[in-house]
Amino acid sequence: MNKKLIVSAALLASGVASAQTFFTNFDNVTSAQVLAGAMPSVGGFASGTSTGYLAGDIGAQEFTTVSGKDRVIVISNLTNPKTVSLLFTLTAAAASINYSFWVSSNANTNGSAIVQVTGIGGYTQTATETGFGTSIGQNANPSGILHSGSFAGGIAGNYAITFSNATGNQGMRIDDVTVFTTPVPEPTSLALMLAGIGAVGFVVARRRSA
Repeated sequence: MNKKLIVSAALLASGVASAQTFFTNFDNVTSAQVLAGAMPSVGGFASGTSTGYLAGDIGAQEFTTVSGKDRVIVISNLTNPKTVSLLFTLTAAAASINYSFWVSSNANTNGSAIVQVTGIGGYTQTATETGFGTSIGQNANPSGILHSGSFAGGIAGNYAITFSNATGNQGMRIDDVTVFTTPVPEPTSLALMLAGIGAVGFVVARRRSA
């Protein structure tokens, strides 16, 4: 019985470091902030930056929904490339850095959303999300389509997730950006887990020999 208690305690203690989650729906971001290149209020992210916006461009667009107001970020690359970056900090190493966001067409065109995460130690990972479709996400449906992906993990430090639009695309809207990490098991947790597995094997062996 004591061995069973030891096994149970070891397995319960063999947790992993906590995952981190960052989220924004852009509802507190103004179009003027996007055009100015600085977004101090972006939900769970530390802050945000943007490049390529000119006077007269639309940085953020607000829609009336059933539950209230919904604001999205507009990224167009018809005349000049634009980017929107959200900054976040990993407090511990991550086994993977995962993302999801909603994207829709701003001008009834099928485009490509380029997602890049950069960070400490020269970390750079890039993905291209396609298929948010023509006429999907017009004024009647600004949310669009949910896209998600995963990158290899990184060490603790400062990171940024950047969104841009493929050259020639008139525009897209992004909303509800989430970044979350899959944590790396801590060395002590791994040791406890191995000890627990070893104890299980010991108990099974004793039972078979009894």
